[in-house]
Amino acid sequence: MTKHSDPQKEPRVYWSIKGDCWVLDHDLCCSLYVETEPEYEYVDLVIPSGYKTNLASVPFFLRPIVAMYGRYNRAAILHDWLYEHHGHIREGLQISRSACDREFFEAMANDAVPVWQAVSFWAAVRSNPFNFYPLKKWE
Repeated sequence: MTKHSDPQKEPRVYWSIKGDCWVLDHDLCCSLYVETEPEYEYVDLVIPSGYKTNLASVPFFLRPIVAMYGRYNRAAILHDWLYEHHGHIREGLQISRSACDREFFEAMANDAVPVWQAVSFWAAVRSNPFNFYPLKKWE
């Protein structure tokens, strides 16, 4: 389960024309419930101000009906960060790709994204054959 330390503070991003991406304008704090052998625990994660994201990776042909941003911004930023860091949360703690996707889904649920939309986004990231990350022991 993903908790957010300040659910009232929406992630604010701005569009960087130079970088062709969205940029986080303040630290985003999350608390992830992850497996830490042999049990589970909450682990705090801070995504730093200035982090570059594409928010929701919506294919061009779907953008007229699905926005790249919305109530799922926090979940999208978290998911992008987890993927970019290959699931490394802290020294000695790495979660699997499926756990990253689960955190994405749980963050959307936490932010009251409609269930049909959260399931659709989760299914899209789970089934996407174009996930660009090294496959070295990170499945």
